[in-house]
Amino acid sequence: MSGHTFAKEDLVVISPVFARPGEENVVYRVVEVHRVNLDAAPVSGGRPIRAPKDMFEPTPETTAAAEQPDGTHPAPANPVTLWAGSVVTVAGPRWPGQAGQLYVVLRTSGDKVSLAKLGGDNGRYWRGVHRSFCALVDPSLITMSPATQ
Repeated sequence: MSGHTFAKEDLVVISPVFARPGEENVVYRVVEVHRVNLDAAPVSGGRPIRAPKDMFEPTPETTAAAEQPDGTHPAPANPVTLWAGSVVTVAGPRWPGQAGQLYVVLRTSGDKVSLAKLGGDNGRYWRGVHRSFCALVDPSLITMSPATQ
């Protein structure tokens, strides 16, 4: 559940976790606040959207001041660099996996990664997991224990 309360005329952005390509740098103005959803219109003009409040974040003050005329703002820098073969744990909204389970990054594509469970899972893997869900694990901390039967 989002800890933010929004009011009419607030400037918001779509959280990077939920943003589709082209939406990650758009600043929206709240038009209407409903019980569960927000109606928001792009500051630069365009089609308004209705989405759950959890999908929005307030626009940072520095971003609002640095807003460009087309309504976009610079994308936030992601401090974690993930490469194919990196070992990570995953946690985030609606993530179905176990806490503490180790995964291997198969491929990166922008802010999304493809993951496979470390040790395998009958060929299953997850595509399109947002990079902010991943926490890099130091390989020196990984130990192997014999399989129990």
